[in-house]
Amino acid sequence: MLSSFRDPSARTASRSARLARRPGVERFEARALMATLSVTNVTDSGAGSLRQAILDSNAAAGADTIAFSIGSGRQTIIPASPLPQVTDTVAIDATTQPGYAGTPLIELNGSSIFYPPTDPPSASPVPIPGVHGLVISAGGSVVRGLVINRFTGSGIVLTGSGQSQIAANYIGTDAAGDLPLGNGMDGVLVLDSRNNLIGGTSAADGNLISGNSGNGIQLTASGFRGLSANNRVLGNRIGTDASGTFDIGNSGYGVVASTGGNAIGAVTPAGAGNVIAFNGGGGVLLGAFYLPFGQQVRNSVLSNSIYSNALQGITVSYGAEVSVFGASLTSAFPLAGGGTIVQGYFSGSPETAYLIQIFANAFGDPSGAGEGQTLVGSTTVTTDSDGQANFEAGVPATLALNQVLSATATDPNSNTSGFFRNTRVAATAEADLVLVQHASPAPVLSGDKLTYQVTVTNRGPSTATGVTIKGLLPANAVFISAKTDQGTVSRDQRALNVAVGTLYSGESVTLTVVVTPTTGVVASSAFEASADQEDPTPDDNTSSIEVGITPDLVPPTVQGVRLRVGLRSINAIVLTFSKPLDPIQAVNPINFALQLVRGGQSSNNPHGTPVALGAPVYDPSAQTITLTPTKPLSLGKFYRLTLNGVGSAGITDLAGNLLVGNNNSVAGGSYVIDVSRGAATPHPTHVVKTPTRKPANVRLVESLVGRRVFSGPAGSVVPSSYTNFSNSFSS
Repeated sequence: MLSSFRDPSARTASRSARLARRPGVERFEARALMATLSVTNVTDSGAGSLRQAILDSNAAAGADTIAFSIGSGRQTIIPASPLPQVTDTVAIDATTQPGYAGTPLIELNGSSIFYPPTDPPSASPVPIPGVHGLVISAGGSVVRGLVINRFTGSGIVLTGSGQSQIAANYIGTDAAGDLPLGNGMDGVLVLDSRNNLIGGTSAADGNLISGNSGNGIQLTASGFRGLSANNRVLGNRIGTDASGTFDIGNSGYGVVASTGGNAIGAVTPAGAGNVIAFNGGGGVLLGAFYLPFGQQVRNSVLSNSIYSNALQGITVSYGAEVSVFGASLTSAFPLAGGGTIVQGYFSGSPETAYLIQIFANAFGDPSGAGEGQTLVGSTTVTTDSDGQANFEAGVPATLALNQVLSATATDPNSNTSGFFRNTRVAATAEADLVLVQHASPAPVLSGDKLTYQVTVTNRGPSTATGVTIKGLLPANAVFISAKTDQGTVSRDQRALNVAVGTLYSGESVTLTVVVTPTTGVVASSAFEASADQEDPTPDDNTSSIEVGITPDLVPPTVQGVRLRVGLRSINAIVLTFSKPLDPIQAVNPINFALQLVRGGQSSNNPHGTPVALGAPVYDPSAQTITLTPTKPLSLGKFYRLTLNGVGSAGITDLAGNLLVGNNNSVAGGSYVIDVSRGAATPHPTHVVKTPTRKPANVRLVESLVGRRVFSGPAGSVVPSSYTNFSNSFSS
């Protein structure tokens, strides 16, 4: 007896252990069991009919399956009135018909749905317009393995909840998929419905949608509600026969997507693309007719075979986001080791990566913007900061000569462009360079600047690499400058070499060269362009010009004088001349003398105390001479600069004309310039004569710490004119 007594705490622990070992019990929810409804005859109504099966499925809550068992082999159901709309989720699966082996066996023939007889009877029955084969508003439904033809409306209409699949059907053809027996409107109409799948990624799921009087597939909405989005159209034959080869085109477009977020084909898996061919409209029409303002379109068209449609393969229409502009393939040519190089360009959003898909076609499109029959390669191209992109993509296959290539571009938001302008596969890369040379002025005065402008354009079709411009300048001219808007310039005496680099098809580069002819009757120049690629028209790669030279008898004059002034000194004197100078005489130190004048000129030292100058520096482009004292000039003192003084060789222009002095009226006389900063001008004992040439205003002084400008006529720079000179430059 005592052995039966247990401690209460032990009993509690034991009970807890037993409960822990007991399996959990699932709480049941109210569920409707899936029913399978059988179609066993071809009658239009009553037990075993398709009509009755749809009615029974609508009446029974939950997902049902409608299966077919009408004897075996092909059977045709001919409704006498519109079939009921599917309002409860159902899978209408005609692949269950005995004998099914991948080709639909159950045909819905809508050719006998007429208005009720009239009294008196009409001569012939009148079809009721706009009668659709199947209308499905129940989300998650499936229609598989039917032939649907000869309805006055669309073959199948999806509306409402969405998430349905249309697979393995022949819509608009006979049961063999060989002949057009089209429906009066679209093959498949998706209206105000989302997330539906038409076709599938398995080969067995693809539909044949051909021969219809409207479009093959239309994804649209009844108003600006943004519905019918995120539908996928995968693996279908749209406009062909069952083999995907022959023409049973729909009268309209293959696919119309007028709302957003839809995918027509896909990159993966293999087989997700559609065949869209022979349609009386274009292949694919993308628009935004029924999207709310500002909503993204994002319709992608990827990995499809689109060809032989009456209009363009892809048309980006009203309201759709045009992802690229000016898209073109420019060239294609085989590589020696196998494969094909394809080149092209387009404009898009700045610094954006685009997926480029390249397609081959047996024939060109009349629009010149191609279609895309066979996908042969792809690449990713990123635009630059201006949204421009030039690309070169490798295609693994060696494509046949004269095959027509085109491409599409799809941005990161899944907006696909229309097809690029096409190109043909050539035997080799060809780049047609064209060189044009202009010279001005023509004729040119000796000693004046002569400017050559040389423009090289690549007219394609290939991208030109290793582009070089070579030039030979006139022997009787002094080089001034050379610049280019692309590449680098090098010079060896008369010879110029410009390493341009790459010129894409349609691009140009401009070289500007400035020289100064000196003597002679003409100035002769020659330029030539070349590239790595074969040039189909090499005769337009070269240009030679002879420019007449007119003797220039007008001597150079000083146009301006500037001082480079620091905080405590004058550091340099910059002289500007009216024309280019002889570069040898422009830097000859014997042509320049600088003196410090103390308290005015005296009989003992009429020219003041000499001040040493460094080597003159001549800038032929700016036509300036810079004189730098070996020691900076002091502020508060007075200096006198003499050009072409006693014993000088004489500053001349390139034509040999001597600089005009300002102490007489003829060329070759000395030119005296008095400069000061912060000092009173001394009183000279003589006055320099003024030439009779027409003066021009000159800028005399420029300070780096504060600028004051004193202007006076050229040739009249005389000491007496500088009264209070230093005061005019006070900061």
